[in-house]
Amino acid sequence: VSALLLVSALGASGCAVDASTPAEGALGSSSEALSSEALSTDVGTVLNGFNTRSGNFTTTSCVDAKTALIPGTETATLSFRKAESLDTVVSELGLDTDASVKLGIWSADGKASFARKALGTKRGVSYLYKVAYDLDSKVIQDNAPRLADVARGLVGNPARFMQVCGDKFVRAENHGARLYVNLRFEFDSEDTKTSFDAKIGAHSSWLDFSQSLHALQSQYKGKVTIAMDAFQEGGDTSGLTALISGEHAAKCGMDDLASCDALMKDAITYASGDFRTSSKQKPAVTSYETRPYFELPEAQVPAIDDLPGTVDDARGRIAALFHERIALKARSIEADSSAGVDRAAKAKADAMLEDDYTKIAAANDACYDALKYVPLASDPKVAACVTGASGLAAKVHPVAD
Repeated sequence: VSALLLVSALGASGCAVDASTPAEGALGSSSEALSSEALSTDVGTVLNGFNTRSGNFTTTSCVDAKTALIPGTETATLSFRKAESLDTVVSELGLDTDASVKLGIWSADGKASFARKALGTKRGVSYLYKVAYDLDSKVIQDNAPRLADVARGLVGNPARFMQVCGDKFVRAENHGARLYVNLRFEFDSEDTKTSFDAKIGAHSSWLDFSQSLHALQSQYKGKVTIAMDAFQEGGDTSGLTALISGEHAAKCGMDDLASCDALMKDAITYASGDFRTSSKQKPAVTSYETRPYFELPEAQVPAIDDLPGTVDDARGRIAALFHERIALKARSIEADSSAGVDRAAKAKADAMLEDDYTKIAAANDACYDALKYVPLASDPKVAACVTGASGLAAKVHPVAD
């Protein structure tokens, strides 16, 4: 789940909320949340709490209100774009860049694994095809939502309130489905990749891209391999399994572009057919809207400050350093297959990367886990997060090393 939700209000028309954070899974019970160290999850639902410090939902319904399912006009969004950078990948897949150290692309879930395969290297590049269906929204529909009794009893203890209810509540959840297809091109050399990038040009659809690819076929036969990965949220995934294990997927390559065309035609047919149908029957929660508790018509709410902008800046600095090392690690993995690599130098570089990861993780914990239940911006732990991030660049190894 994203550590920072992109929040916008739900309009009166009941249109979908524009927020990040895909999610799926099971929820615990309210009694469990009260009897443990604030159970938290990457999954939320309307009326649950959300902790912006950690990026987790709580398992307690902290708001008492009527909810309703608002039918929406089914909308489909298609995109095809080159994965120019890590930022492109996390943007297309809805992964939060600021949370990369803690959650992002190195987590164990299926989307993170898909994202790792889409990252570019010195001899590889990916093109991402995405289909997004937005269906309906479950929202609070109540003129006077109130704190639930369990939350009202904790108002005088802000830290405990944050454990059970976070610092915001989920006002709306959006339902839909997402399909991602990654076509990964691996070249026999960096020069070949550079040449291909210059000639293929920019494209916003598979059809245009395919036409350019066919025009370059004779120049790059034997120099390029093509592989396909796919990931789906919502709907029945059996059709996707058949797609990626089929004959066209196996044969797709620079020597057989007809199979690549057939593969993408199959993917587009699947996206508009079985995937679309099953997404209506089994939608996923694709995004949320959260609101602060002080917006509730309550006589008293807990004293919880918004996180200061300095913490957002600190998290951004940590993420930037981590992203640099992601790129370095990708190069290191790529070098494993090279006969001419200096193994001693590579081992030294790998050791420096591991040392940097340890330092980055410590700074990251200070800006996420250590702040989970800190209600006031004046708390020394907030300053420790900012100070730790400010000095992190001097502690890690220079990229040139």
